[in-house]
Amino acid sequence: MAAGEYNYCSRLFRDFLPCLRYVGGLSQDPTRNCCQGIRKLNGRAKLNREGRKKICQCIEDMTYVMNLAFVASHVVSLQDKCNLHLSFPISKGQR
Repeated sequence: MAAGEYNYCSRLFRDFLPCLRYVGGLSQDPTRNCCQGIRKLNGRAKLNREGRKKICQCIEDMTYVMNLAFVASHVVSLQDKCNLHLSFPISKGQR
């Protein structure tokens, strides 16, 4: 990963970090900070098609490095619970 990509992913990670407990199955509802972070990521994703791919790749890289797996039903319900439409995919991991 190039330095520019690392910095980009670091910023995305800060926005996605509050969602890890929810998508990982450790809480029943996303926090307000999670939903705010997802809204920020949505804004970046809507800027261009490449943004969606980069966000998805950064999240996948983060889950690989941290050895995380997401609960598929929590990933799917994130849109409804945060009252938004995801403009980028989130890998559902292995659970």
